[in-house]
Amino acid sequence: MNTAYYKIAGLTICLEGNAPELKELDGFAPFRTEEVDNVIATIHLHSTMEEFDFDSAEWIFTSGVGGVGYQFGRHAGGFCYRSNYNTESLKMWYESDKREIWCNAERTTTYQPYELRFMLWVAYSLAALPYNAVAVHTSVIMNGGKAYMFLGESGTGKSTHTRLWRQHIEGSELLNDDSPILRIEGDEAVVYGSPWSGKTPCYKPLRLPLGGITRLSQAPYNKMRRLGTLEAMGALLPSCPPNFAYDDSLTDGMCAIISSVIATIPVFHLECLPDKQAAQLSFAKLTGNDK
Repeated sequence: MNTAYYKIAGLTICLEGNAPELKELDGFAPFRTEEVDNVIATIHLHSTMEEFDFDSAEWIFTSGVGGVGYQFGRHAGGFCYRSNYNTESLKMWYESDKREIWCNAERTTTYQPYELRFMLWVAYSLAALPYNAVAVHTSVIMNGGKAYMFLGESGTGKSTHTRLWRQHIEGSELLNDDSPILRIEGDEAVVYGSPWSGKTPCYKPLRLPLGGITRLSQAPYNKMRRLGTLEAMGALLPSCPPNFAYDDSLTDGMCAIISSVIATIPVFHLECLPDKQAAQLSFAKLTGNDK
């Protein structure tokens, strides 16, 4: 049986097993580490899952990704997950106190690699939250040694806006295009690249201080304003894992992180066109170059 360690956002997880599909999961290789101390969770890929009573779980969230339905629930000792829940191709069981996660990735062949990728995202997100780290649905650009997050619903234009930065703002580079990790370290809000970057293959094991956050919406003009505390909370929370919002303890963890972030980091709303002027406006506001 193989054991591999991955360090994501400064937090190490252990994957135990021989699932061949792991070789097809683009993006994990840059995060491979030889550091085996302070593992926040061990994910066992080879479980039969027979010892876990999924019928007793309270299923609190149902959704779908890439045409695959999944459910997220809780049990007496933690949380659980299953995809294609009518046939239950992938199952996961998380014991919070034991830092142990079991799944049946090696016991079933009825799933696609992206299903395993998404399940690992859920598993990592659960293990990382107690360490003040949360995945955020955002496109992140790097410039001047800082990271800038652009939020919005799918199709809003996050990737387009960061592409415009790369085209028109010198020194801009993409950190992650879908699910970087936002973490509070001491009094500092930082952003890490991750193995989950949506349709854009951008897997960078980098860490940068967060310089600012912007929520985008489409408009026939370019206008940007800074949000107050409550508005900022409302702008950021919907971009955190949606399944976590259905459990009080997970919601409390996300809100604690967001509260720490918005206490020191400016949050804006940008109504914009997909043009050069929108990128120049957000750059100026976020970096203070408009003063």
